[in-house]
Amino acid sequence: MSSITKLQAIIAAASLAVCGTSPGQITAPPSTPTPAFTSAGRGIEVGIAVSDMHRAASFYRDILGLREIDQSDATSVYAVGASTIRLHALARPATSRDTSVMAVNGFRLLTILIEGPQAVSKRFVDAGLTAPQFSAATGPEQFRLAFTADPEGNVIELVAFDKSPPGGLTGFQVGLTVSDASASRDFYGQMLGLTSRTPLPLPPTIAKDTLQYMFRADTAMIKFWAPPGTRTRNPPQIDAALGIRYISIAVTDLQSATSELRSRGATLTETSATRVRLADPDGNIIELTAGERR
Repeated sequence: MSSITKLQAIIAAASLAVCGTSPGQITAPPSTPTPAFTSAGRGIEVGIAVSDMHRAASFYRDILGLREIDQSDATSVYAVGASTIRLHALARPATSRDTSVMAVNGFRLLTILIEGPQAVSKRFVDAGLTAPQFSAATGPEQFRLAFTADPEGNVIELVAFDKSPPGGLTGFQVGLTVSDASASRDFYGQMLGLTSRTPLPLPPTIAKDTLQYMFRADTAMIKFWAPPGTRTRNPPQIDAALGIRYISIAVTDLQSATSELRSRGATLTETSATRVRLADPDGNIIELTAGERR
Protein backbone atom coordinates (compact mmCIF):
# COMPACT_ATOMS: atom_id res chain seq x y z
CA MET A 1 0.00 0.00 0.00
CA SER A 2 1.40 3.40 -0.97
CA SER A 3 1.96 6.02 1.73
CA ILE A 4 -0.89 8.22 0.50
CA THR A 5 -3.26 5.27 0.34
CA LYS A 6 -2.25 4.30 3.85
CA LEU A 7 -2.91 7.82 5.15
CA GLN A 8 -6.30 7.86 3.47
CA ALA A 9 -7.07 4.49 5.03
CA ILE A 10 -6.08 5.87 8.42
CA ILE A 11 -8.44 8.83 8.10
CA ALA A 12 -11.16 6.49 6.80
CA ALA A 13 -10.64 4.28 9.83
CA ALA A 14 -11.03 7.32 12.08
CA SER A 15 -14.37 8.12 10.50
CA LEU A 16 -15.46 4.51 10.90
CA ALA A 17 -14.46 4.52 14.56
CA VAL A 18 -16.44 7.71 15.19
CA CYS A 19 -19.45 6.17 13.50
CA GLY A 20 -19.06 2.79 15.18
CA THR A 21 -19.17 1.09 11.79
CA SER A 22 -16.97 -1.71 10.50
CA PRO A 23 -15.73 -1.84 6.90
CA GLY A 24 -17.72 -5.01 6.30
CA GLN A 25 -20.97 -3.08 6.71
CA ILE A 26 -20.27 -0.77 3.79
CA THR A 27 -20.75 -1.62 0.13
CA ALA A 28 -17.60 -1.36 -1.99
CA PRO A 29 -17.57 1.46 -4.55
CA PRO A 30 -18.13 0.76 -8.25
CA SER A 31 -15.17 0.39 -10.59
CA THR A 32 -13.69 3.58 -12.01
CA PRO A 33 -13.35 4.18 -15.77
CA THR A 34 -10.17 5.25 -17.51
CA PRO A 35 -9.04 8.65 -16.16
CA ALA A 36 -9.78 11.60 -18.42
CA PHE A 37 -6.23 12.87 -17.86
CA THR A 38 -2.86 11.98 -16.37
CA SER A 39 -1.88 14.25 -13.52
CA ALA A 40 1.59 15.78 -13.44
CA GLY A 41 2.26 14.47 -9.94
CA ARG A 42 2.02 17.82 -8.20
CA GLY A 43 -1.01 17.21 -6.06
CA ILE A 44 -3.80 19.74 -6.41
CA GLU A 45 -4.08 23.47 -5.89
CA VAL A 46 -6.96 24.92 -3.90
CA GLY A 47 -7.78 28.58 -4.45
CA ILE A 48 -9.20 30.66 -1.61
CA ALA A 49 -10.49 34.22 -2.04
CA VAL A 50 -9.73 36.29 1.07
CA SER A 51 -10.65 39.80 2.18
CA ASP A 52 -7.52 40.39 4.28
CA MET A 53 -4.37 38.93 2.70
CA HIS A 54 -2.11 39.86 5.62
CA ARG A 55 -4.23 38.09 8.23
CA ALA A 56 -4.88 35.05 6.04
CA ALA A 57 -1.23 34.67 5.02
CA SER A 58 -0.09 34.98 8.62
CA PHE A 59 -2.51 32.23 9.66
CA TYR A 60 -1.43 29.69 7.07
CA ARG A 61 2.28 30.51 7.42
CA ASP A 62 2.77 31.39 11.07
CA ILE A 63 -0.06 29.52 12.83
CA LEU A 64 -0.46 26.37 10.76
CA GLY A 65 3.25 26.39 9.90
CA LEU A 66 2.85 25.78 6.15
CA ARG A 67 5.84 26.53 3.93
CA GLU A 68 5.39 29.75 1.97
CA ILE A 69 6.20 29.34 -1.72
CA ASP A 70 5.18 32.78 -2.97
CA GLN A 71 3.83 35.94 -1.38
CA SER A 72 2.57 39.31 -2.59
CA ASP A 73 -0.25 41.72 -1.86
CA ALA A 74 -2.39 39.95 -4.47
CA THR A 75 -1.62 36.27 -3.89
CA SER A 76 0.18 33.93 -1.49
CA VAL A 77 0.94 30.25 -2.02
CA TYR A 78 1.58 27.58 0.63
CA ALA A 79 2.73 23.97 0.35
CA VAL A 80 0.55 21.23 1.83
CA GLY A 81 2.44 18.02 1.17
CA ALA A 82 2.62 17.76 -2.63
CA SER A 83 -0.33 20.14 -3.01
CA THR A 84 -0.72 23.89 -2.58
CA ILE A 85 -3.13 26.44 -1.16
CA ARG A 86 -3.28 29.71 -3.13
CA LEU A 87 -4.79 32.76 -1.43
CA HIS A 88 -6.27 35.44 -3.72
CA ALA A 89 -6.98 38.95 -2.44
CA LEU A 90 -10.56 39.81 -3.33
CA ALA A 91 -10.99 43.55 -3.86
CA ARG A 92 -14.25 43.94 -1.99
CA PRO A 93 -15.20 44.23 1.69
CA ALA A 94 -15.95 41.04 3.56
CA THR A 95 -19.65 40.33 3.98
CA SER A 96 -21.42 38.15 6.50
CA ARG A 97 -21.69 34.56 5.26
CA ASP A 98 -22.50 31.20 6.76
CA THR A 99 -19.25 29.23 6.80
CA SER A 100 -20.60 26.12 8.55
CA VAL A 101 -19.87 22.99 6.54
CA MET A 102 -23.46 21.86 5.90
CA ALA A 103 -25.06 25.27 5.34
CA VAL A 104 -24.31 25.84 1.65
CA ASN A 105 -23.47 23.66 -1.33
CA GLY A 106 -19.90 24.09 -2.50
CA PHE A 107 -16.32 23.77 -1.26
CA ARG A 108 -16.69 23.79 2.53
CA LEU A 109 -13.70 22.14 4.23
CA LEU A 110 -9.93 21.60 4.01
CA THR A 111 -8.23 18.65 5.70
CA ILE A 112 -4.54 19.18 6.46
CA LEU A 113 -2.15 16.60 7.90
CA ILE A 114 0.41 17.87 10.41
CA GLU A 115 3.09 16.37 12.63
CA GLY A 116 2.19 16.54 16.31
CA PRO A 117 -0.52 18.70 17.90
CA GLN A 118 1.71 20.41 20.46
CA ALA A 119 3.57 22.79 18.16
CA VAL A 120 0.52 24.04 16.29
CA SER A 121 -1.45 24.40 19.54
CA LYS A 122 1.34 26.54 21.00
CA ARG A 123 1.37 28.77 17.93
CA PHE A 124 -2.37 29.35 18.33
CA VAL A 125 -1.96 30.28 21.99
CA ASP A 126 1.09 32.50 21.36
CA ALA A 127 -0.97 34.41 18.78
CA GLY A 128 -3.79 34.95 21.27
CA LEU A 129 -6.07 32.41 19.60
CA THR A 130 -7.97 29.48 21.04
CA ALA A 131 -5.99 26.29 20.46
CA PRO A 132 -7.75 23.49 18.53
CA GLN A 133 -9.21 20.80 20.77
CA PHE A 134 -7.59 17.58 19.52
CA SER A 135 -9.11 14.17 20.14
CA ALA A 136 -7.26 11.44 22.00
CA ALA A 137 -4.61 9.59 19.98
CA THR A 138 -6.10 6.83 17.84
CA GLY A 139 -4.69 3.78 16.08
CA PRO A 140 -1.11 2.50 15.78
CA GLU A 141 -0.11 5.70 13.97
CA GLN A 142 -1.31 7.74 16.97
CA PHE A 143 -3.18 10.49 15.12
CA ARG A 144 -5.50 13.10 16.60
CA LEU A 145 -8.32 15.11 15.01
CA ALA A 146 -9.39 18.72 15.55
CA PHE A 147 -11.37 21.42 13.75
CA THR A 148 -10.53 25.10 13.50
CA ALA A 149 -11.13 27.98 11.08
CA ASP A 150 -8.94 30.48 9.27
CA PRO A 151 -9.49 34.25 9.76
CA GLU A 152 -12.06 34.21 6.93
CA GLY A 153 -14.09 31.48 8.65
CA ASN A 154 -13.14 28.64 6.29
CA VAL A 155 -13.31 25.36 8.23
CA ILE A 156 -10.09 23.37 8.54
CA GLU A 157 -9.79 19.82 9.81
CA LEU A 158 -6.36 19.07 11.30
CA VAL A 159 -5.09 15.49 11.43
CA ALA A 160 -2.05 15.48 13.73
CA PHE A 161 0.36 12.55 14.00
CA ASP A 162 2.53 12.12 17.07
CA LYS A 163 5.29 11.10 14.67
CA SER A 164 5.42 11.41 10.91
CA PRO A 165 4.17 8.21 9.26
CA PRO A 166 6.19 6.39 6.56
CA GLY A 167 6.22 8.46 3.38
CA GLY A 168 5.64 11.73 5.24
CA LEU A 169 2.61 13.97 5.43
CA THR A 170 1.70 14.12 1.75
CA GLY A 171 -2.08 13.95 2.08
CA PHE A 172 -4.50 16.83 1.57
CA GLN A 173 -8.28 16.73 1.30
CA VAL A 174 -11.01 19.08 0.12
CA GLY A 175 -14.57 18.56 1.33
CA LEU A 176 -17.76 19.64 -0.44
CA THR A 177 -21.41 19.76 0.49
CA VAL A 178 -23.39 18.85 -2.63
CA SER A 179 -27.03 18.80 -3.67
CA ASP A 180 -27.06 15.40 -5.39
CA ALA A 181 -24.59 12.68 -4.40
CA SER A 182 -25.36 10.55 -7.44
CA ALA A 183 -24.71 13.41 -9.88
CA SER A 184 -21.47 14.33 -8.09
CA ARG A 185 -20.32 10.70 -8.12
CA ASP A 186 -20.94 10.55 -11.86
CA PHE A 187 -18.97 13.75 -12.40
CA TYR A 188 -15.90 12.93 -10.33
CA GLY A 189 -15.93 9.20 -11.03
CA GLN A 190 -17.21 8.92 -14.61
CA MET A 191 -16.52 12.32 -16.19
CA LEU A 192 -13.11 12.96 -14.62
CA GLY A 193 -12.33 9.29 -14.06
CA LEU A 194 -10.93 9.75 -10.55
CA THR A 195 -10.43 6.64 -8.43
CA SER A 196 -13.16 6.19 -5.84
CA ARG A 197 -12.75 4.96 -2.27
CA THR A 198 -15.26 3.10 -0.17
CA PRO A 199 -17.94 5.56 1.04
CA LEU A 200 -18.21 6.16 4.77
CA PRO A 201 -21.27 7.11 6.85
CA LEU A 202 -21.11 10.49 8.51
CA PRO A 203 -21.82 10.54 12.25
CA PRO A 204 -25.59 11.00 12.77
CA THR A 205 -24.86 14.02 14.96
CA ILE A 206 -23.49 15.72 11.81
CA ALA A 207 -25.94 14.42 9.19
CA LYS A 208 -28.35 11.49 9.44
CA ASP A 209 -28.36 8.81 6.75
CA THR A 210 -25.59 10.55 4.82
CA LEU A 211 -22.52 8.98 3.24
CA GLN A 212 -19.18 10.61 2.58
CA TYR A 213 -17.85 9.80 -0.90
CA MET A 214 -14.15 10.06 -1.69
CA PHE A 215 -12.20 10.35 -4.93
CA ARG A 216 -8.44 10.46 -5.24
CA ALA A 217 -6.99 13.34 -7.26
CA ASP A 218 -3.23 12.81 -7.62
CA THR A 219 -1.92 12.69 -4.02
CA ALA A 220 -4.98 14.52 -2.67
CA MET A 221 -8.57 13.54 -1.96
CA ILE A 222 -11.85 15.17 -2.97
CA LYS A 223 -14.65 14.15 -0.60
CA PHE A 224 -18.30 15.15 -0.53
CA TRP A 225 -21.64 14.51 1.14
CA ALA A 226 -25.26 15.39 0.37
CA PRO A 227 -27.21 15.82 3.62
CA PRO A 228 -31.02 15.99 3.43
CA GLY A 229 -32.64 19.31 2.64
CA THR A 230 -32.16 22.06 0.12
CA ARG A 231 -29.39 24.65 0.26
CA THR A 232 -28.20 27.61 -1.72
CA ARG A 233 -24.84 27.48 -3.43
CA ASN A 234 -22.02 29.96 -3.77
CA PRO A 235 -21.75 31.79 -7.11
CA PRO A 236 -19.51 29.83 -9.49
CA GLN A 237 -17.31 32.70 -10.68
CA ILE A 238 -13.96 32.61 -8.89
CA ASP A 239 -13.99 36.29 -7.94
CA ALA A 240 -17.69 36.40 -7.07
CA ALA A 241 -17.38 35.44 -3.41
CA LEU A 242 -14.99 34.83 -0.55
CA GLY A 243 -13.97 31.34 0.52
CA ILE A 244 -12.71 28.21 -1.20
CA ARG A 245 -13.30 28.86 -4.88
CA TYR A 246 -11.66 26.21 -7.09
CA ILE A 247 -9.52 23.10 -7.41
CA SER A 248 -6.70 23.04 -9.97
CA ILE A 249 -4.91 19.91 -11.21
CA ALA A 250 -1.76 20.04 -13.36
CA VAL A 251 -1.87 17.45 -16.17
CA THR A 252 0.80 16.04 -18.48
CA ASP A 253 -1.13 16.61 -21.74
CA LEU A 254 -3.75 19.34 -21.63
CA GLN A 255 -4.76 18.98 -25.28
CA SER A 256 -5.44 15.27 -24.87
CA ALA A 257 -7.33 15.89 -21.61
CA THR A 258 -9.47 18.53 -23.31
CA SER A 259 -10.36 16.18 -26.17
CA GLU A 260 -11.17 13.34 -23.79
CA LEU A 261 -13.41 15.50 -21.62
CA ARG A 262 -15.31 16.71 -24.66
CA SER A 263 -15.75 13.12 -25.85
CA ARG A 264 -17.33 12.37 -22.46
CA GLY A 265 -19.80 15.20 -22.89
CA ALA A 266 -18.16 17.76 -20.60
CA THR A 267 -19.13 21.41 -20.93
CA LEU A 268 -15.90 23.40 -20.75
CA THR A 269 -16.48 26.91 -19.42
CA GLU A 270 -13.03 28.19 -20.41
CA THR A 271 -10.32 26.85 -22.71
CA SER A 272 -6.85 28.11 -23.62
CA ALA A 273 -3.42 26.72 -24.42
CA THR A 274 -2.55 26.68 -20.71
CA ARG A 275 -5.79 25.74 -18.91
CA VAL A 276 -9.34 24.50 -19.19
CA ARG A 277 -12.16 24.89 -16.71
CA LEU A 278 -15.35 22.98 -16.13
CA ALA A 279 -17.92 22.90 -13.35
CA ASP A 280 -19.28 20.04 -11.29
CA PRO A 281 -23.08 19.63 -10.93
CA ASP A 282 -23.20 22.34 -8.25
CA GLY A 283 -21.13 24.81 -10.26
CA ASN A 284 -17.85 24.28 -8.38
CA ILE A 285 -14.89 25.07 -10.61
CA ILE A 286 -12.40 22.37 -11.55
CA GLU A 287 -9.38 23.59 -13.47
CA LEU A 288 -6.83 21.59 -15.46
CA THR A 289 -3.52 23.26 -16.30
CA ALA A 290 -0.70 22.39 -18.68
CA GLY A 291 1.97 21.15 -16.31
CA GLU A 292 2.43 24.44 -14.48
CA ARG A 293 -0.43 25.90 -12.48
CA ARG A 294 -1.49 29.47 -13.03
